[in-house]
Amino acid sequence: MTTESVSFRITRTAEDLAQTVAALSHRLVKLEQRLGALETAIQRPESPDQAQLDALDHVEALLQDCRQLLDEPGPQAEPVAEVFLSSAPEPQSYRDAA
Repeated sequence: MTTESVSFRITRTAEDLAQTVAALSHRLVKLEQRLGALETAIQRPESPDQAQLDALDHVEALLQDCRQLLDEPGPQAEPVAEVFLSSAPEPQSYRDAA
């Protein structure tokens, strides 16, 4: 009976070792794939996403529109004193003198 017990333990230990080795091999493959992806990313220059480029183009267009608005001469506002004087009625003494 002791022989069967020892045999069972050896078999069980060998199965556990095989599962551990398989798990480690699987993790090693994943790590190698990640390492390869990182090396590829480092070696090639990063190309921006098309959506990011479109957003930057839109921002650039908005900035150009703002610059154009700032560069355009706006309507010249009359000074407040001139507006007030031109709309005020003439005093009675000025009409009589004329």
